[in-house]
Amino acid sequence: MTGEFIFALLNPAIASVFTLTFLLMWGAKRNQAYLLLLGLAFLCCGLAFAAHDFLQPWEGPGLRIAVNLLFVLAAGALCVSALVRVRAPIPVATFAGTFALGAMLFCWFLLVEPSTEGRIYTANATLAVFGLATIWQLVRAKPASPVDWLFVALGGALSVLSMARPIATLARAIDTNPGGPLQASDYWATVQASTPLLAATTALAFFAGWANRAVGDARAEADRDYLTGLLNRRGFDTSVGRAMGLRPEGHPPSAVMLVDIDNFKQVNDRFGHLTGDQVIAAAGKVLAVHGQTELVGRTGGEEFTLFYRQSRRSDLLAAAEALRLEFSRITVAGLPPQFPLSISIGIHARHQSEPLSEMMASADRALYQAKTSGKDKAVMAPPPLKSVALG
Repeated sequence: MTGEFIFALLNPAIASVFTLTFLLMWGAKRNQAYLLLLGLAFLCCGLAFAAHDFLQPWEGPGLRIAVNLLFVLAAGALCVSALVRVRAPIPVATFAGTFALGAMLFCWFLLVEPSTEGRIYTANATLAVFGLATIWQLVRAKPASPVDWLFVALGGALSVLSMARPIATLARAIDTNPGGPLQASDYWATVQASTPLLAATTALAFFAGWANRAVGDARAEADRDYLTGLLNRRGFDTSVGRAMGLRPEGHPPSAVMLVDIDNFKQVNDRFGHLTGDQVIAAAGKVLAVHGQTELVGRTGGEEFTLFYRQSRRSDLLAAAEALRLEFSRITVAGLPPQFPLSISIGIHARHQSEPLSEMMASADRALYQAKTSGKDKAVMAPPPLKSVALG
């Protein structure tokens, strides 16, 4: 097996590995469609190199059109996958118009006025426009991380490389082997040599993006309660700590509201834990929809906590009454209609720079008062004695 043959195998082999890798990743994460597009991009790239280097006995216009089409499809799928990854708009009109114009010019320089250089300029100009259009959309999507900026840089690399080779041929720095097969030219050698590096860099960038998102998803999942989808205690504490640090001065104080399902032990004992889980899930939905705040957590077995960035005492009591009314309307399969569902609520409005732990303790005392005074009610914790004295 000659060195030239092994060199020709390099790009199809690399493309095959990346194709299989990204398709397997997509199989595990079907909601990430960009992985499928990326696998198809590498597949088209590998097929293009294999056809160009190993189907020389069938050299002709049909093969050249097919190879060029595969390369353009590979570049297009790569660009679209980068855009889909960040949910950026896809410039369909730009891509389609560039592809159509490039196809017409390529066929002109292949069939009407044969010119190897003309085909090279056309193909690379098409790729350059794809890269520039992708960069534009990625920048407009406001990259939020170094990984996102890496994709912008890759789009720039594709555009620069697509323009550099034609410029080099114009300057006669790269030979295109006029009158002979393109496979034997310096130009094709540069394509074969540079593509593995570009492919590996592209794949690593997507791997980094995928890993970054996977870590973020795992972190978010770790901060969520599996039954209700609400924040768990750790996620709630972290989110509230961040929100309290950003609260503007001179506004109504932040507050916490503790909600506990009344007689929940009876639900589990009389109707089973499956019914109890359904009650918990229904309660979480009510609090998320009607709680009038985005920070809601399941912070205990049947206990939930809502955080309000800023709210007046009258507004908090009104919100609590609305939640109590909505909860009483819940219907759960397996729970008799005559079995009443209710909640008790303890509320505490923050005083000065109270930490969350003190706010929760005060709200818990108010909740205990609501429980011991008959349940199915909301109790507002009184202001700290020192604040009353100072007032």
